[in-house]
Amino acid sequence: MKKKILFFICFISVGSIFSQSRATCPVVNIAYDESGNRISRLQGQITCRLMAPDTPADIPSNLAFNVYPNPAQDQVKIELTKGKEELSSSVVLYDMNGKTVYKGVVQNKQLTIDISSLTPGTYMLYLMQGEEKITYTIYKY
Repeated sequence: MKKKILFFICFISVGSIFSQSRATCPVVNIAYDESGNRISRLQGQITCRLMAPDTPADIPSNLAFNVYPNPAQDQVKIELTKGKEELSSSVVLYDMNGKTVYKGVVQNKQLTIDISSLTPGTYMLYLMQGEEKITYTIYKY
């Protein structure tokens, strides 16, 4: 019985990640025998779509925030840059175990979160306004 493993490798330059363009990506199909010895290696090309991480490809967003500094030690500042000012923008910060460590509301397009009491690590920041939701990864040092 032959084992087939398909390796899909996309080499992406930093500039093309944010352009959401199309690129040619190599595909390698390697087959092994029952002893684990490689018996064939076939290379090919496919067209793949490159997109920014954590960004839906075809959904335009009517909501945008600036979150800085990141990584942070004492405070994280949030500024609403695109959205409906008449709608409330809520913020929830979770640790990597899913525990809520902060809840708040953006007022006057700004919010400052005190993270000095949090342990260093990675946190997920969810920003919501109406039906729109944006996720940021915050690093505390």
